[in-house]
Amino acid sequence: MPILFGMICLPATRFNIMFFNIVNQSYNAGMNYANGSGTDDSTKFLLISYSLAVVSSVGTGILFKRIFRNQKNLSILKEGTIRILPSCVAGFLNAFFMRSDYISKGIMVKDKEGNELGLSKKAGFKAVMESSFSRFFIPIPGIFTMIAMRYFSKFKLNRSKDLILQMLFCMIHLGCALPASIAIFKQYSNISILSLENELQENVKKFNSREAIYNKGL
Repeated sequence: MPILFGMICLPATRFNIMFFNIVNQSYNAGMNYANGSGTDDSTKFLLISYSLAVVSSVGTGILFKRIFRNQKNLSILKEGTIRILPSCVAGFLNAFFMRSDYISKGIMVKDKEGNELGLSKKAGFKAVMESSFSRFFIPIPGIFTMIAMRYFSKFKLNRSKDLILQMLFCMIHLGCALPASIAIFKQYSNISILSLENELQENVKKFNSREAIYNKGL
């Protein structure tokens, strides 16, 4: 709630863009690490992934701020671009970087009975892209929060009522957008045996299965 409030409701100053994007990506990095599929990562790899995610979010936010810096009374689309798009891009890159070892090392695939078939880099790539796209969609409903707040600003509410209203919209955003975005792709997904590496296809024949299952993490 405080992170979302800072990113969407507070003025889009350079400090706020930098501070709240850093805090947001730190939170996202912890969530992506804690809810992964269970593979072990080196500390060095995690630090590099986290740094790339933070730099991408702050850099994107500052870039759009500079593009629109001379414009007053920004349209809701342009204001949303400054506030929300950097978080979308960074959310995608954060999950991608934090879980890119799925691509380099592979992810365990199993048959429907739970028999381990081996590590698959192709399934790992699919898992990483699914997780990354789910993170991209999380901030997008924030545009509706901005539209609503712009509408209610016409009524010139006092500061306390305005603050309560902003927090209410942030709560609705988190309550609806977060679980909906995470649920776009299943945690345990299927992949065709024919899409796996040749050596895994040979290994699968003895299990008489046409599909494999992998845990992409949340």
